Amino acid sequence: MWLQRNGLSFTHWAKRSRSFHPSSSAFRTKRPIHQDPLIEVSGIAAGDSFVDCTLGMASDAIVVSQFVGAGGSVTGCESNPAFAYIIGKGLKEYTAMPHLVEAMRRIEVVSGDSVEYLASLPDNAVDVIYMDPMFTNEISESSNFRPVRTAADTGQLTKRWVDEAVRSAKKSVVLKAHFRSVDFEAFGFNRRVRPNTKFHYGVIDCRNK
Repeated sequence: MWLQRNGLSFTHWAKRSRSFHPSSSAFRTKRPIHQDPLIEVSGIAAGDSFVDCTLGMASDAIVVSQFVGAGGSVTGCESNPAFAYIIGKGLKEYTAMPHLVEAMRRIEVVSGDSVEYLASLPDNAVDVIYMDPMFTNEISESSNFRPVRTAADTGQLTKRWVDEAVRSAKKSVVLKAHFRSVDFEAFGFNRRVRPNTKFHYGVIDCRNK
């Protein structure tokens, strides 16, 4: 990992590099943001708190931060310390998209295991908790994350992970997974089918737990 003229870059053993970029949040936040699929399925509102258990390139966290505004909070967990560093620095220093700067600056990056982070939280501490584990079925069109895929944490969903999320969430726990994934049914998520897409969302409503 080193500094380039256009910002931080991460290079792993396959000799592919990746600089920080807001990725899909760049165009998702230019659409009516309340219609973004993640915003719709999660039930999140302005001023709410949100934990992204699988921060990755932070595009989902940026969208949510833009939506919840200055009165809300967004925390992203990244288990790979190199990714956590580069994404954290990028969120604090990236300026090429002025409409996202405030949203990016508000995101807190936690370097560490998301399950352990959730376990450290009190009951009902966060409005919405989100998990997007690395798909076991790679989506060929998703080129943004491909350069870092082989170095990313490929840990899959576990009962403890879901249980800690449900305990910690006030409103909902949201899962994003490949449309062929059996995790929705295995872990009690209400699958929200998205026609003509290769991933679905699942939701556990925590308001009546």
